[in-house]
Amino acid sequence: MSRSAFTGASEDRVGMLEEAEGGTLFLDAVVPIRLPPLRERIEDIPILVRHLEQQLASRIPAAAPLPEHVVNLFVEQSWPGNVRELRNAVARALALGAPEPAGSKPQSPPASGGLDVRLDEPLLVGRSRVAREYEKAYMEL
Repeated sequence: MSRSAFTGASEDRVGMLEEAEGGTLFLDAVVPIRLPPLRERIEDIPILVRHLEQQLASRIPAAAPLPEHVVNLFVEQSWPGNVRELRNAVARALALGAPEPAGSKPQSPPASGGLDVRLDEPLLVGRSRVAREYEKAYMEL
């Protein structure tokens, strides 16, 4: 313990590093921390997907657990965004249902009409394609 370092210090006090004693030191906007983008941490993606899946389960109660091939599809993405983008993709997959693995025999859509969700295409392309298919099916009713 040493006397504080500012002018006029008159008493000894324990510094923040000493006080932490090997524990956690919380710094408020003092030290910049670089967190690499998700695309540089692909080994974290399966763990994050499973964590997000558990986190979102209460909001999407009827959702089935994502199969391993879907987690692998997430790993193969370039992820120009951050973990929030991954969270949104996991939520979509849970809400809309996971796609079948590549090369598997496609199932016929449910009687209510299913959406052909493809995680291997960009969001805007897939959204436009699904909207066109929906409109076409709706007009045929």
